[in-house]
Amino acid sequence: MINVADGDTIGTIVNYPADPVAFTLTFNDIGIPLYTCQTPPDCGTITLNGATTPLHSLLIHTTAEHVVSGLRLPIELQLLHQPASATTPTAALAVFYVPESSPPADNSTHPIDNMVDLAIVAAARGLSAVSASFAVAEMVNPASGFYAYNGSMTTPPCTEGVAWAIQKQSMLSAPGMRDDYFGFIAYPGNYIGSL
Repeated sequence: MINVADGDTIGTIVNYPADPVAFTLTFNDIGIPLYTCQTPPDCGTITLNGATTPLHSLLIHTTAEHVVSGLRLPIELQLLHQPASATTPTAALAVFYVPESSPPADNSTHPIDNMVDLAIVAAARGLSAVSASFAVAEMVNPASGFYAYNGSMTTPPCTEGVAWAIQKQSMLSAPGMRDDYFGFIAYPGNYIGSL
């Protein structure tokens, strides 16, 4: 559990395109979906600790890996940033998502809902790689501000030397999306409850 409530607060540090960019959906050895940017310079950047790093991939955790002010939210989207010369991410952005109480009246969807739906359909059809486009700018709210800390990746092997930013305000997801995703991966992040 990583509690970032006492972390440094920073302003706008992301530069993501408003237009959709191409990602490839694949699944790791235990079936967790990973969305990898097909052309990293086009997918946007984050600037932390004086370094600007391109977006490499997107990963969804349920429940959240990070805790803010003692609160663990249902969904965490991790935007993993990695220079072309690196083999693991060196910077990451975590964005929390909470479900709306009811579907939007205009039947619109949230970007994270589309990501989850794609993973569920691809897995059901036995597809090992699928191309998709997402507008990364719609997945974050730079005006929210961010907490920042230096740490490690949240999943094994928990590689150290990662600069993290945690978006202060949550984004919305569809009602029931967390349960759909949780049921699909049957793996609740790294959350093990209270110790």
